[in-house]
Amino acid sequence: MRHHRPRAASAQRPPAGRLRHYDVRWTGDRFEVVTRRAKLMPLLRRGAGHAMSVVSAARGVLYRMRRLAWAGLGASVTCAGIMVFSPWPFTVTLRHIAAIRNCDAARAVGLAPARRGDPGYWPHLDRDKDGWACEPLPRHNYRSD
Repeated sequence: MRHHRPRAASAQRPPAGRLRHYDVRWTGDRFEVVTRRAKLMPLLRRGAGHAMSVVSAARGVLYRMRRLAWAGLGASVTCAGIMVFSPWPFTVTLRHIAAIRNCDAARAVGLAPARRGDPGYWPHLDRDKDGWACEPLPRHNYRSD
């Protein structure tokens, strides 16, 4: 249980008037600091702030559209760079990029095992550094006859 110290008799209600970013409200037994946002929320819930919610929703939509436009621009520049500077056809280059993650991805797109210089070869996929990426492990016969 929270105990409050009794207030002095001179503690009165704050003067009426709006402060810059917060307001002080007398709740009957203590003062309470209320921000502008907290004061506006009941109005927004009742629908009085419909214009404000429409404006903020429009801002959110515009922000998402800008992000999508920048992402599309980045993707188109990347695709143009791939088509211009890649030694392989476009679809093979896309499969080569899809194989960057691991050997399972390289096998899924049909580029494993790959020799150095071929599509699907990435240095981090070449475990023993012999020029072959994603080569199958040799099977050993551990049975002693």
